[in-house]
Amino acid sequence: MADYPGFKIAENKYPTLSTDAKKEHLGRLKALGDISSYIDIIRESLTRELFVNGVKEESDIYKGLENIQEELDAQAEKDILELKKNDSNSETSDDDTKTIVI
Repeated sequence: MADYPGFKIAENKYPTLSTDAKKEHLGRLKALGDISSYIDIIRESLTRELFVNGVKEESDIYKGLENIQEELDAQAEKDILELKKNDSNSETSDDDTKTIVI
């Protein structure tokens, strides 16, 4: 073998495939191609459903989620204030403990 200064020659780390192993690999590649096509079809279907339902861009969804999160945050604040109000109105002894899980 020729010697090339500054270059290393590495051994091939891939196994030498038998005819049956080559067929298996080819079958796996074809199966992966079919799976890829199926995923593309599902993606297209979901995209079409979103478009038909008025979602033109991805940001349209996030705007709606931000509004929902704001409503949830406001409701959580109301609930916490109500719990604090109930705690201050109730009489408890030193042995009674209340745990609020949020």
